[in-house]
Amino acid sequence: MNLRHKEYCILNKQYSKEHYEELVIRLIEHVQTTGEWGTFFPPQLSAFGYNETVAHEYFPLQKDEATKKGFLWSDYQAPRPTVERVFHAKDIPHDIQDVTDDILDCGIICEVTGKLYRILKSELAYCHTHNIPLPKKHPDQRHTERMKLRLPRELWQRNCAKCEIAIRTPYSPERPEKVLCEKCYTDTIA
Repeated sequence: MNLRHKEYCILNKQYSKEHYEELVIRLIEHVQTTGEWGTFFPPQLSAFGYNETVAHEYFPLQKDEATKKGFLWSDYQAPRPTVERVFHAKDIPHDIQDVTDDILDCGIICEVTGKLYRILKSELAYCHTHNIPLPKKHPDQRHTERMKLRLPRELWQRNCAKCEIAIRTPYSPERPEKVLCEKCYTDTIA
């Protein structure tokens, strides 16, 4: 059922306003008495393995740890791409102008993981348009490396570099960046 622009819905079902208001009260009372109020859905209800979710990127767990906590785990391995030719990433021309559409029928061996990957037509077009070289790493490896560039999910106590007010920031005190409070930052860029 399409619930777009609908009101008084619970779990993909629409009710009359009166019935909805009655059900909401009963549902809240029920989940409060069972201790479910304010908690996440149980991990067993997930359709995905823990290692397939964003949660795994922020809170990494090993397979045994995840399954002990009740999460599913996926051992799925994507099938090897069916390609006419295979070559190493180091053999890809650095200049995108030297790359032809033939590469779309080839498999490339990642220079880090050794996994085979393919270049998509849209990816090749993007690289040609922006005059950037083709990637030499498997998409999963590129994603992993991007995730490592993020700041840690932790806050440190620091002082604003301008007004010295105490602030909390994801930039640790050992980092070289100057950190500003919201007011000083706004004044600086305005």
